[in-house]
Amino acid sequence: MEKYESKTYISFVLILVFMMVSSMGLPIFLNGRVSSSIFIKIVYLDISLVMWYMSWVIYRKERIYWINNFTYKQAAEMDPEERKRISKLFFDTFGRGCLLIAVCMSIAFIIKTPFWIDLIILIIGFLAAGISFNIKLTKKVDE
Repeated sequence: MEKYESKTYISFVLILVFMMVSSMGLPIFLNGRVSSSIFIKIVYLDISLVMWYMSWVIYRKERIYWINNFTYKQAAEMDPEERKRISKLFFDTFGRGCLLIAVCMSIAFIIKTPFWIDLIILIIGFLAAGISFNIKLTKKVDE
């Protein structure tokens, strides 16, 4: 069995810092050039795309210990195929959920939805993606 990578959260922290900087930097860059409704949609779109990228990193690097369900010790003791299967399952469910949010925000630009509907879409999208992953993971473990 091949050795699992050393535990690291550097990429995780850098992704979160990027998300915060890009979300906080947008007001400076846009500086009143767009309405607050469009600005909020851009921030939500940014958040969903960054979260999609994070799910992709988890998949590519098999860093399933970034997912709340697993510790580093559990991940290190897993068979590489099992880690790959779980990280792929996470990317397929959570990553697709993030892309679906991004599509909804893109449509929201066109139909000019109010910000509270955008927030509901964002929250429900992330919750549905996370719950869907846990349901699928539980089903796979029980089989």
